[in-house]
This record gives sequence, structure tokens and C-alpha cells, in this order.
Amino acid sequence: MEAVAELRAVVMRPDLERLGRYDPHRVRQRLRDGFDPAHTWIIETNTTFAGCVALRPSAEAHWLEHFYLAQDVQGTGIGTGVLRELLERTDEDGVLVRLNVLQGSPARRLYERLGFTVESEDPVDVFMVRKPPGGLHFRLADETDLPTLVRLRDDAARWMLARGVTNQWRPGQLGEDHFRRTMASGEVWLAESDGRVTGAWELWWEDEDAWGPQPPVAGYVHRLMVDRGNARPGTGRSLLRAAERRVAEAGRTFVRLDCLADNARLNAYYLDAGYRVVGHKAGKPQPGGAPKSFTLLEKACA
Repeated sequence: MEAVAELRAVVMRPDLERLGRYDPHRVRQRLRDGFDPAHTWIIETNTTFAGCVALRPSAEAHWLEHFYLAQDVQGTGIGTGVLRELLERTDEDGVLVRLNVLQGSPARRLYERLGFTVESEDPVDVFMVRKPPGGLHFRLADETDLPTLVRLRDDAARWMLARGVTNQWRPGQLGEDHFRRTMASGEVWLAESDGRVTGAWELWWEDEDAWGPQPPVAGYVHRLMVDRGNARPGTGRSLLRAAERRVAEAGRTFVRLDCLADNARLNAYYLDAGYRVVGHKAGKPQPGGAPKSFTLLEKACA
């Protein structure tokens, strides 16, 4: 970490001095305070330390941080190559990426070439954002999203009924209070594409009704919903992968879910996505309906 702190001090000194903000202790200490090895990559050339970059996950975006290159490798294309590789990953995952760069820094031109745009700025920093091109963006739902969540759930229920799945969801079973309670005890996520909501899911951190008392080793996915009118093919699988990533980021080992035991098509869908059957639960209580029997499925976090 000290090598990274020294590199930060060297790389940032010209811009910080130009802005009247250079402090030799603070420039190093801010790195020490924010350094997280779990989300940091060391850059080497010919086994020699040449820089670093961090990609820190947060609720609504990933933050690109601590991107520093030694002066002798700047301008060689290494920085562009490193960033392209990281952004390919975030594009695959449908993740928004944010960063801040000092006013007047030449690094801003690199970020703009890679698709970042200015979101806001102040006299010291420029805050930039990059949306995944043509992909999904995931964010936590809030109070203003409650009507949308109810609509998604009711539309999904109607879609099931139209295809002969009559023993699972029905319109009107869950209202805004259900999703409000879930937000308080767990998480509710939305997927958006081109400004439109295309799906949602719930993430619980315990589920005693289905799994009984458990140690805190898993996240439990519920109510994976896709807007059939707006979503592209494969959106459901993208939502599931996003939920799996969120569970892994929370430090849990397993992703768990339950599936109506007699819905053979849905059971096959989750098996094809890498889940395995680990048990069955008869008579699980249902919100707004009679108890039902479920298959319990589990997948280890990658």
C-alpha cells in the first residue's frame, strides 16, 4: 500500500499544486484511508510495479478510483488498455461507472474518449459518469418506485395466467406495503434500459419460512420480474446474474431461491443457470394466498 501511496503523491502533485491543494501528508493519507485491496488491481510491466486502479462497487454504480500510472509508462497506451478491460466487464454486467478527476487534469480527455460524460463539477473536481452502451443499468428501488413494482408484479402474474400457470401469482396479491417492507428489511432492485424499467427483483438476507434458521452465509432472491413489453431476450438471466454479483459483494457464499415445486419449466430454468436442488419445503406461507410447496435451490458465488 505504501508504494501506491507514494505513486499517488508523485502523480497528483502537479495538478494539486496548480489548484493550491497539495499537502504531502494528506495526499498519501487519503489513499491509506480509502485503500481496499479486494477491489484494487496492481499494474506491472515486466514484473515491475507500474501503477494501480480500483473499481469499488456501491449501491447504484461502481466507482473508478486510485488510477495512477508511473510517469515512465504514461502515454504508452497501457492506461487505455487497462481501462478498456475494466469497462468491458462493467458493460457486460450493465453497471454504471462513476469517477471524479481534478479540474484541468489531462486524464479527463482519456475518460471522455472512453465514454465518460460530465455529471457535475466544482472548483476542484469534475464528476463524470459512464452508462453501459445499450445495456441494462441496475439501481436500488426507493419509495417513488412502489407503483412501478406493483405494476411489474401484476403484469408478470397476468403473463403467467395467459400461459396456463394458474397456481403461482395472481394480480392484486401484493401492494406497495409489501415492497416497502422488503426495502426496510432487505433490498429491492430495478433494471433500466434507455430510461425504462425492464425488470426487478427482491434480495433478502434471511428466509426462515423456506430455509429455517441459517447462519449469515447466503442471499435469497425473490420475485424476479421482467417487463415483457420492454425487455430484450435474456433480460431475466441478466437480472439473475446481477443479483448473484450483489450477494457476492455483500460477502455471502451462496445465492439461494425457491421455486414452485410443480413448475417444471421454471425449475429447469434455474438448473440451467447453474443452481442445484438442495431440498424441498412443503406448506410455505404465501403473501395473499394459501401455503404452497417449493423446491429449494442454491448456487455458490463465483
